[in-house]
Amino acid sequence: MSFAILVLVVGGIRLVFITLTLKQISPALGIPLGYVYLVLPFSGILIAFYALLDIFEKK
Repeated sequence: MSFAILVLVVGGIRLVFITLTLKQISPALGIPLGYVYLVLPFSGILIAFYALLDIFEKK
């Protein structure tokens, strides 16, 4: 869970908003790369959520 939060959520947010990927356009898709990279923080949140569910179900 900590890996998902630190690497995927925090790193994904830094990748999308700090490295200015919202201004770079994907040649194949024609959309900003920041939209493509938004899957990282989103998936990190989902992984952390399901890890918490797993922790509480085992008790």
